[in-house]
Amino acid sequence: MNTYTKSLNSKNDRTGTLVEGAFKRKRLIDKDHFNHLACYIHRNPIHHGITKDYSKYPFSSYNKILSKENIFLEREKLLIQFGGKQNFI
Repeated sequence: MNTYTKSLNSKNDRTGTLVEGAFKRKRLIDKDHFNHLACYIHRNPIHHGITKDYSKYPFSSYNKILSKENIFLEREKLLIQFGGKQNFI
């Protein structure tokens, strides 16, 4: 994160942090907690009024997960957690 921040600051002629405050980490408790977090992440742009449809939000992993495109996420593990692609949708 430090290198990324320095790079963006240099590129945009700015100083300081990119985000306010420290990141918070929470341990995943169980499958339901994992599913809740995955839904929370994808619905976050709706919550903040950025979009009305998270499937159309260009910075979301939602459509990448549904595609057959090679991605760095463990797509199959995620879909299995939801009980398949249709349940994820």
